[in-house]
Amino acid sequence: MLRTLYIARLTTQLRRLRPVAASIVAALLLSGCGGGGSSNESFEKLMTEGFDFVQLGRTLLADPDLPKQAAAIPSNSSRCVHCNDCIGTIESDMGIHCPRFSAR
Repeated sequence: MLRTLYIARLTTQLRRLRPVAASIVAALLLSGCGGGGSSNESFEKLMTEGFDFVQLGRTLLADPDLPKQAAAIPSNSSRCVHCNDCIGTIESDMGIHCPRFSAR
């Protein structure tokens, strides 16, 4: 429980750093990668914040077909709720997966 609470707090803190990361990327003329997106709207927001790429981690664990769905359905949104339950499966014999939505 404490581990989950810590990870949730850390995730919230990292989201607050997104604008800072985007400004560093712009100042250094680097390609930047933003994370935490789970819908076409949030992907677009990351791109307008100055990121060149959108990192998909947890969202792909919940929805492996997310890129195809996002391209086909403009209002698409992942089922991922950013609960971090997938963290507990990192060392699982089944491999890392989303325990809420995985078919495993």
